[in-house]
Amino acid sequence: MQLEPDYLGFAGGEGKGASKDHYRFVRERLVQCGVKSHDIDELTQHVIVTAVRRRDDFDVKKGPYEAWLSGLARLTARAHIRRARVLEKRHVTLDGEDYRLVEGPAIGDLENTFEYVISSLGEPDCNILKLRFKEQLQTKEIAERLSMSHDAVRQRLARAIDRMRQDPSVRLALIG
Repeated sequence: MQLEPDYLGFAGGEGKGASKDHYRFVRERLVQCGVKSHDIDELTQHVIVTAVRRRDDFDVKKGPYEAWLSGLARLTARAHIRRARVLEKRHVTLDGEDYRLVEGPAIGDLENTFEYVISSLGEPDCNILKLRFKEQLQTKEIAERLSMSHDAVRQRLARAIDRMRQDPSVRLALIG
């Protein structure tokens, strides 16, 4: 059976709601993407809700409705799998203290997440970031304290901050 985009909508509003075919189709795509069985139902609901909200984004000229819905399912699955990989890093030891990253409030704990990411950057970059953000020193003061040139400190700081921005655990902490 071919899926119809006009069939997807809110009850009482435009469209008639998601059919069983929509749910089945999305579930199959999520399974193909490698989503674990215990997460399928929740992600299926998420994809259907996203499709309803973004129904106006569908353009027949760009391709069939099934391809658009598959794309939403694939993007949702990728984001979920990336998030799950980050959460697999459960135990982190910083300055002799053991931290545990868990789903929920701890993910939103920016300080612990930043500490973890900073410690993974390497000793020089770690020291520069701690001096800059914990002790609130200016780059000139950091350069003097570490016996480095001011330019080297600025470059290392910029690179370290860029690496932190790219780290998925920081992104999760910022949105969680």
